[in-house]
Amino acid sequence: MSTILDDVKRAESKMHQIATDGGHIDIAYVSPLAKVFIPTIVRSFLTEKENKNITFNFFQDITSVNIEGLKKGRYDIIFGSYSPDENGIDFVPIIRQEIVAILPPGHPLTLKDTMEATDFADYPVLGYARHSGLGKYTRSFFFKKHDVSPNFICESPDENGIASLVAQGFGIALVADVDAIHRDDICIRHLVSHESFSHTVYMGYMTGKYQLPAIKRFIEFVRESCS
Repeated sequence: MSTILDDVKRAESKMHQIATDGGHIDIAYVSPLAKVFIPTIVRSFLTEKENKNITFNFFQDITSVNIEGLKKGRYDIIFGSYSPDENGIDFVPIIRQEIVAILPPGHPLTLKDTMEATDFADYPVLGYARHSGLGKYTRSFFFKKHDVSPNFICESPDENGIASLVAQGFGIALVADVDAIHRDDICIRHLVSHESFSHTVYMGYMTGKYQLPAIKRFIEFVRESCS
């Protein structure tokens, strides 16, 4: 019964949004976007006169969880990794992030200007949670491709957690180049040119689903801002 009532309330809310110049958008995203990208893009959107009455709810989790929330109607738009098995979701590339190595100050590998895959076989490695988008990507695309089997001693869902452990000397890591890793107690090294690669962040929304005017405007705003 509660599910039916919730559906009715959502339907009434959407009808109200259609009839007014406001609207509401539920967005979910991965944690690296929380510090700069999400606040900046939403604030820029709201500064436009036609969008000033639109409200947002913000949710943060790993991509797989956000995808399930999108499919179940809890979210209108998500931001995170691409998932090739989700044919019902339209994924739009918005940000490209270089993948880099991070090390604690004084680590032997800091003597190198660039790093390569085999370097990760010689030291303890911290990684993304294996079921997260970047966890799957770094393990299957990079390490498997270069036939390296790192000694993963710990997993974390985001760069902030990984960087904090690296800074305390627990190991080294391969992460996306985001704000959280640019700190005084972390050394960043690029990968050698023939092994370098990047990660793309996507905006996702349901394909073929009716989108309220506010949601459609935000989707187009993000597309144009990130093109």
